[in-house]
Amino acid sequence: SANATEDAVSIYFSPDPNQNHKPWIETIDSAKKSIQMVIFHINDPEVENALISAVNRGVSVEVIVDRTSLKLPPFLLSKKRLEKGNVKVYVSTTGFNITHQKSLVVDNVTALVTSMNLVKSVETMRDWIVVTKDENIIQEMNLVFLEDVKNSQTGQANTPAVKESHLLWSPVNSEEKLVALISTAKKTINSTVENLGNATIQDALMAAVKRGVEVRTISPQCGVFYTPQINIPFAKQLLQGGVKAYLMPNPATIDRPYMHAKMLVVDSTKAYVGSVNFSEHSTDKAREAGI
Repeated sequence: SANATEDAVSIYFSPDPNQNHKPWIETIDSAKKSIQMVIFHINDPEVENALISAVNRGVSVEVIVDRTSLKLPPFLLSKKRLEKGNVKVYVSTTGFNITHQKSLVVDNVTALVTSMNLVKSVETMRDWIVVTKDENIIQEMNLVFLEDVKNSQTGQANTPAVKESHLLWSPVNSEEKLVALISTAKKTINSTVENLGNATIQDALMAAVKRGVEVRTISPQCGVFYTPQINIPFAKQLLQGGVKAYLMPNPATIDRPYMHAKMLVVDSTKAYVGSVNFSEHSTDKAREAGI
């Protein structure tokens, strides 16, 4: 983790045998009043126990879980465990294809934005976690959380208007903000992302090469989704456009992890971290969050 002052960010990475879900658990354990979590996949008993323990000490705990995940027994069982422990669980709206966001707000003072799901495979997955105490970010996350609670009940896909958004949200501004970040690059872009394929983002990365930027990406060679080799044609396109597009081979190990992180660093000075993949599904159809 980065050494952080009170108003700075802390950054964590997986896989790390000493960390993995520890930042989630430590943040949950710090709660005195409230917890709002949004998660795509959760079936880690340690995180579930931390949430239930928070309820038992009088904390208001609310969790939005992705509805599509509940078709799979491990995640449905997790939902039932949380509900049995008196956690308030909302099933995500049908208005988004999936709710892929992974985030946490505790006591309105600490926020966690990440690419990390709360599953055992984190032990061989590359993920990033950002923890911040920025009041503007926390306020914005709270606004969207409240709207997504309403969306879960109405089946809508509304996102509240924010005068000056500090975050990336799909399906409203994530593509625009990623392309804007890429367009600022003068020397280098380094990125890892699970899914490629958004044409506008692909074009922006190749345009950066044309203006002299060294662009490097790493994605899985074989993804754990419905079309395992879906990244290959998009990686080939990037290669043809001068991007150094790498594919991480299977099987995943702690030393050669599955590229699940969605992150992009520009000129070693600015970065994006979150749940938003560089695919059109992720930018246009899902609920995602990034910082």
